[in-house]
Amino acid sequence: MIPSREVQQYDYVREMASRFPISLVSIHTGLKIKHIHKILSRSIDRPSGRPRVVTPDVERQMIELQQQGHLASDYLYVNELRKEGVDVSRQSVQKFFKDVGSKIIKIKPKEADKYTLDALAKFVDYQDFIRGQPAVRLHFYDQSGVSFAKLYPETRRYIPWLPKPPPTPVGTISSKHFSYFGVTNLRLGKPSLFYKMYEKTKENSQNGDEHCDFLISSAKAGMYEPGDFIICDNWAPHVGERGRLLEEHLYKYYGVILLLHFLAG
Repeated sequence: MIPSREVQQYDYVREMASRFPISLVSIHTGLKIKHIHKILSRSIDRPSGRPRVVTPDVERQMIELQQQGHLASDYLYVNELRKEGVDVSRQSVQKFFKDVGSKIIKIKPKEADKYTLDALAKFVDYQDFIRGQPAVRLHFYDQSGVSFAKLYPETRRYIPWLPKPPPTPVGTISSKHFSYFGVTNLRLGKPSLFYKMYEKTKENSQNGDEHCDFLISSAKAGMYEPGDFIICDNWAPHVGERGRLLEEHLYKYYGVILLLHFLAG
């Protein structure tokens, strides 16, 4: 049996290294010195490497997982396969799905309808206002709602020649809606993110109550200093009557300015 070209190259490098300095071997072969050291350290006459793990059985398992429709990332495929005793890397999972023409899809993509000329003009005003302000004085605040029933199937693998997997139940709390509010802080000694979670009874039910409670709670927790800015988007509770009263309260008692950023959110 004729050795492979790569094995022949390894044998040649070993023979050369037994006669000449490695620096000369590197010049003669064009291989890096680090690569030559690796060749010399190997105890077998072929390149080292892991055996092929994506066997036909593993491919079948990955397609079965994809068809279940509840894995939102390739890391989750790796975790599920390892539970079955298959030690596969994320790169192997990605390569398999790429080879079968798969792609990541979002079930409900959102339209980017906020980039209007009016919004861009307001963004320029916002930039002028904060220009020159120390970064530690800027706190970015946002809120979001999530229903676990819709969180898991949002992103998943799709193989063109197979049917789209249906959403799967994710537990007894999947029908509940949660609201998350958070604000950032760059000061040393302060938490980089202060957040609170509010449980609600229906989707998209965050309102001014949670908005007021969160910002007053964060102020009482010492997240801000006089002269700081809290930058938020133009969500309705920020700009309504209660939002205006909250803005006055934060400035009067904590010296904090609530600043709207119309391209946020």
